[in-house]
Amino acid sequence: MRHYLKLILLLAVVALCPGVMGNAYAQDLKDIIKKNPGRSPEWIAETAKQPVAEVVKQLVAGYRVPIAPSKFDEVWLKLTTWENPLLITIVAGTVIEVHSKIPKGSYAQGFFNLEDGAPLTGHFRPDNIKAIYVIEEPSREGGVARQVAFFDAEGKRVFGIFVDRKESGGEHYPGTLAQFKELQAFYSKQALGS
Repeated sequence: MRHYLKLILLLAVVALCPGVMGNAYAQDLKDIIKKNPGRSPEWIAETAKQPVAEVVKQLVAGYRVPIAPSKFDEVWLKLTTWENPLLITIVAGTVIEVHSKIPKGSYAQGFFNLEDGAPLTGHFRPDNIKAIYVIEEPSREGGVARQVAFFDAEGKRVFGIFVDRKESGGEHYPGTLAQFKELQAFYSKQALGS
């Protein structure tokens, strides 16, 4: 009976003061990020039992730039100009990588349909994209990972478009890196309201 009353009291505190538990989780998340530099947002999210989008929000402000989901078409069009992009999606611990130009697309029956002719084809629902971030973060290998990441309503990364690396030396392709930095600067100015 005593345990039952403690549980009811705890639930009442959480219901009346939702920030109490939220602050503890946020601090735990910040600690995990700080103690594990270079770990992927997915790894941190799994460790902290938090959505990936929440991890991205907690990253150092200089690492990420938010873009309104309503800007999807504009962002996608910019990504179609990247010289050497890499699309990565992670589902149930499986990592799928597609080294391909990003094709343009068009809308039909609620889907955004990627144009035929590129190795990357298919269709998806942009209305399911609820957050977009430009992310630049330290990687475990000691370099920097750069991506434009698209998240769903549950805070899961649907996919990320990365600046690809050369096989020899592991350096980013210079042209694509310049395109990333241009996109990052453009949306940083928008985020700051300038």
